[in-house]
Amino acid sequence: MNAFYQSISGKRMQSIILKCKPGAQFHIGEGSLVDVSHIIHSDTLFSAIANIYEMVYKEGEEFVRLVDENQITISSAFPLLENIKSGSFIYFLPKPKIYFEQSVVLGKKEKKIKFISLNAFNKISEGFDSTSLSSKFDLSELHIFADEYALLKDELQISKQIKSPFIKEQIFPKTAVHKENREDAFYFQTEIQLIPFYDEDSKICYKPHFYFLLNESLNESEKKKFITCLRVLADEGIGGDRGSGKGFIEEVIIKEIEGIAGNQTNYSMILSLANPSSQSEFDNIIQYDLIKRGGGSIGVEGQPESHRKQVRMITEGSIINSNITGRVVDVSPSVNHYKHKVYRNGKAYLISMGRKNEE
Repeated sequence: MNAFYQSISGKRMQSIILKCKPGAQFHIGEGSLVDVSHIIHSDTLFSAIANIYEMVYKEGEEFVRLVDENQITISSAFPLLENIKSGSFIYFLPKPKIYFEQSVVLGKKEKKIKFISLNAFNKISEGFDSTSLSSKFDLSELHIFADEYALLKDELQISKQIKSPFIKEQIFPKTAVHKENREDAFYFQTEIQLIPFYDEDSKICYKPHFYFLLNESLNESEKKKFITCLRVLADEGIGGDRGSGKGFIEEVIIKEIEGIAGNQTNYSMILSLANPSSQSEFDNIIQYDLIKRGGGSIGVEGQPESHRKQVRMITEGSIINSNITGRVVDVSPSVNHYKHKVYRNGKAYLISMGRKNEE
């Protein structure tokens, strides 16, 4: 407990590593049963931790307050690879929503990249030009594998060529046991599975996991409660279909992470879902995509008033030209007989783009 606790007491940025067993499966919905996310969005993490606060301490609203008052800020959870031999980690981030001046050589390959390593991001950020919202970094200098992942050529220490992704989508048939009409009880659901990399001796050399970033300004008592809830998160799991063994985590590790800058320049990239708190905050977002979140039922199926309200969020990888905080959004159903309110986390987690003297 002491070592685990002390690791979150420093002032450096913390990474919360969600270590998974090889072959672990997750159902992280993305709006439908057949759409699945390769990111555990920050609002999903927020809901999972809030539920644990309520389960353990009966203080779900207290966790919401800590997030709402910026005492806890979390990113979405992104993939990472653990080097089994060295014990080091390769952290992946979403590809920034900027242009690349030297991307002609890659052509269509550049558009397929979804994740870049932290070290690659730092190179891209160093070459960031705010005037053209582009980077001078040449993406052809990166090693791209499985189309979607890009990193520096010396980062992945494996001799064999990697063609398959380490996050693999699988479609499973399901049966809805509570459907009155059996004709539409059969359906398909997409899930993701974490696939390790093997060396030429058929031994695991890289294990895939998830991680998210944390900024906090908690007092001693609040830290202890938060750490306890992170530990319970490993047992409770994340995402849907946990009754079938999906979404479980082997271990939660808190580790200091270097190489990620806080909001120290005029331009930043968002590493969470974000819901601007005002029109002026929205105006500061200059390159972005939107995603619709919420709408699921927490009452009787078919009753619209029992559904969570939907909210649009700015997605991970979006670029801003000034600081934003975002907000926690009340998405409670319109009926008022539920004991607790329902919230979605739209607080923005930011990292800098460009050099510190970027104008």
